[in-house]
Amino acid sequence: MNLLYILNSEGLDVLDYNEEIAILVDDRGFGKVGNPIFEVKSEDDLVFVLAGK
Repeated sequence: MNLLYILNSEGLDVLDYNEEIAILVDDRGFGKVGNPIFEVKSEDDLVFVLAGK
């Protein structure tokens, strides 16, 4: 099964959180109505705002 289909996404972006963790997000997540918004703070005190499920 295709990962884009499973995630209900047209494209993906990868956020390299650290050397061990990568976070996949919908590259058009902010444009989809009803998607929750998450704020993730990295170990280096960087703040990332992500949208999606």
